[in-house]
Amino acid sequence: WISHLILRSVSVTEDVNAVCHAALTAAHRNFPGAILNQQLMSMILRTMSARLPGFTPQSTLLGLSFGRDKMQNSTADLTHLLDEHFERSFNFAGLGGIPLAGKTGFKAFAHQIPQNGTALIVYGPHVTISS
Repeated sequence: WISHLILRSVSVTEDVNAVCHAALTAAHRNFPGAILNQQLMSMILRTMSARLPGFTPQSTLLGLSFGRDKMQNSTADLTHLLDEHFERSFNFAGLGGIPLAGKTGFKAFAHQIPQNGTALIVYGPHVTISS
């Protein structure tokens, strides 16, 4: 939600601004090199386009697996951004972000990949940062 506020240039109180600044500082201190969801989205699309001839989001099945306790309420959240770019998605029942679909689940996923298309699985845990 911090990136949502920043990228949307939303006016906030000084208290909210201070909390956002503290959270971003803590994120950069604890996770050097961390990037915003929008940056990751651009990297994914750029990399797939460069490495897969004929890649299009329309010909790709997106597999998503994020921790169940995720707080995804904003249009700036990664799952929302990914869903906007890819026509097809498959939600794995991930625990801690690991796609735990088993043999049958992965077979169901594979059967939904478009003919001559590609698959992309994006996964990750929910991480909370405090001071």
